[in-house]
Formats: sequence, structure tokens, C-alpha cells
Amino acid sequence: MATDTCVKFAGYIVTGNIFGNCECDGDDTWSNNTITLYHATSSTAGDSIERSGRMHPGTRGIFGGGIYFARSESEARYKSNHGSGAIVKARVRMGHIKRINDPYSGYHNNISYRGLKNKGYDSVIGHMRSGNEYVVYNPDQVKVVGVYRR
Repeated sequence: MATDTCVKFAGYIVTGNIFGNCECDGDDTWSNNTITLYHATSSTAGDSIERSGRMHPGTRGIFGGGIYFARSESEARYKSNHGSGAIVKARVRMGHIKRINDPYSGYHNNISYRGLKNKGYDSVIGHMRSGNEYVVYNPDQVKVVGVYRR
């Protein structure tokens, strides 16, 4: 059920339904500030994700080694550095978000899960020229919905 106000899992409030599809479904673990996002990857990695049902952070990226997502399949394919033989659709628990509005103004590639948690954050949204990057660093924040191939 879409709503105009969603409570984040860390106890923070988001108002105005800023994600467009933020859902509060009554599940205390997953409902708060959880959004559907897409990740493009190679066919081989897609097979592994499909078998295990899990995703793992990469080792590098503009916002450090994390799991990177986009708002749509086409945007995920456009942004992918590892091919687009498979698209992962996932429910991603964003929690308390660190927003980076000008990622080109400095180095953000040293961001880590531990560093974010120490500052009270659970994820990053980087406002890129090519569209927002949605990044989480803890695989437990991701529920794989499906893996799709071309």
C-alpha cells in the first residue's frame, strides 16, 4: 500500500512519499523506507544471485564498496560496469539516508558500512548526472525479488 508518510526502519520519518513507491506494509523488519530498485550485472553473477538469493557489496565505486542500484531496469543497464546480461529486482531497505548532492566535488569512494553506521546512516543516495545511485553496504538490507535475463 503506497502512502504519503513512511517511517524509516531506524525510527526516522520521511514525509511526502519522496521515493514515489515507498511502502509501509506492516512488517516491522522490512516495511520502513523499503523501495524496489534494480541492479544490472553479468549473467554469471545473476546466476549466483538467483541461486543464493543474496547480493554482496563490491570492492569499489564512486561511493565506496557497496551494492549499487538504480530506479529502473533501463537506468541500471545504462550505469552498469559489469555487463547487463541479468537484471536483479530487489526490495532495498534504505533506512537513514546520507544524501550526496555533488559527488563530483570530492572523493566519496572511502564510504563504508561501519563509517556510515558510526554517523547514524544506513545507505547513500548520490545525485548523479546519469540519475541517482542508491547504495547499501549491508547485504541484509537487500531482498532479491527476482533475476531477469534479456
